[in-house]
Amino acid sequence: MSAEDATLTEIEELRSYLAHLARFGMRLGLERMEAILERLGHPERRYGVVHVAGTNGKGSTAAMAASIARAAGLRTGLYVSPHLVRFNERIVVDGRPIADAALLEAFEATRRAVDAVGTDEPPTQFEFATAMALWVFAQAGVELAVLEVGLGGRLDATNVVRHPEVCAITALGLDHTQVLGPTLASIASEKAGILKPGADAVVASPPAEAAAVVAARASEVGAPLWEVAPVGSRPALPGAGTYRWEGRVAGLSGGRLDVVTPQGARLEGLWVGLVGSFQLYNAAVAVACADRLRARGWRIDEAAIEAGLRQVRWPGRFHVLSTRPTVVVDGAHNPAAARALAQSFVEVLGGLPRLLVIGMLAEKDVRGVLEALLSPGCTVVATRARSSRTEPMPPERMAQLAMELGAGRAECVEPPARALARALELAGPEDLVAVCGSLYLAGEILAEAGGVA
Repeated sequence: MSAEDATLTEIEELRSYLAHLARFGMRLGLERMEAILERLGHPERRYGVVHVAGTNGKGSTAAMAASIARAAGLRTGLYVSPHLVRFNERIVVDGRPIADAALLEAFEATRRAVDAVGTDEPPTQFEFATAMALWVFAQAGVELAVLEVGLGGRLDATNVVRHPEVCAITALGLDHTQVLGPTLASIASEKAGILKPGADAVVASPPAEAAAVVAARASEVGAPLWEVAPVGSRPALPGAGTYRWEGRVAGLSGGRLDVVTPQGARLEGLWVGLVGSFQLYNAAVAVACADRLRARGWRIDEAAIEAGLRQVRWPGRFHVLSTRPTVVVDGAHNPAAARALAQSFVEVLGGLPRLLVIGMLAEKDVRGVLEALLSPGCTVVATRARSSRTEPMPPERMAQLAMELGAGRAECVEPPARALARALELAGPEDLVAVCGSLYLAGEILAEAGGVA
């Protein structure tokens, strides 16, 4: 057997092992993670951390914060989930997903630690992946790691980090209510669980129902509080320092962002390479994180902020796959994200999509997403991703619901590649085709198109 064949066999073993762990589902709690990391020598204590939670935008914000850190010359780690095409995408060092060899090394080290812990209850797939990432960053000599929360915050596996530099909370909305609670206040309580004593807390201006919860948590743990709010809005967090932002979308190439810091410094004309007004808000949160790091002594200046925002890449979010017709792939999977996506369609492309390829998990608010994105008489092609964290909604039900909500036509086509091909058959060269509803769906479409590079 060749070395390449051996690696392929080992990668398949890794996938099989992680698939086995996935059967144990999602269990919130930190005890297993703490035990595993102790066996690994507490790698999470060897570098600075920016910890990012939120309902929508946390991945984009994390990607931008990491891009800024790289532009500043810092050796940077980024941990995100889920992946779009390959598992390696979850663990990024200096802008590159780790190679298979490094992934296998992390897998073996983490499996040895899990075996040594020897609990009757194995870790979940997300816990195992998080431990791998934290170990990789230590082995790679990372100076700053940006960690995206998987679910919630308080009991998420990433919350084993005890002394982060900055904790960020992006836009809050109703999602995962069966786990995090049915109200914005309950969800805010879980997200604010990442705030730590002395760590700067950077928060996208929250709804009133959530603001008191976030402020109370910051006060309780002694976390300096910084709000990121649009120019002209009323601050939601009394006593917080306020970062003010204003942006201008500039078509399919990105947009311009101005930020004024609480100290009155102005960062003007920052070019954001991600598309949509919602990404300008995420960028403002990333700028605030970078500014707080700078205030804590990290070598990040305005030039690094400018370069990091300009150079950032984040596939699967307003991802323009082709033109004539224009095909946009986005992982929007809850009503708030769908409304933000719809607003960006109008701002960037002049209107809502005429054709919608959609696949969602059954646990999600499918009606709310469709209501946000459907234009009168549009065509819906309902599908489902081949692989997902939980059960997908049957395409037949989505198609029926779409017709009830005013779609002019609805079809069920599987798999997703055929669904997109069908939408393209029905589209004219000037039409807009949107693919959304799930990052799993976005990943499958991008994989068919040749990956995320």
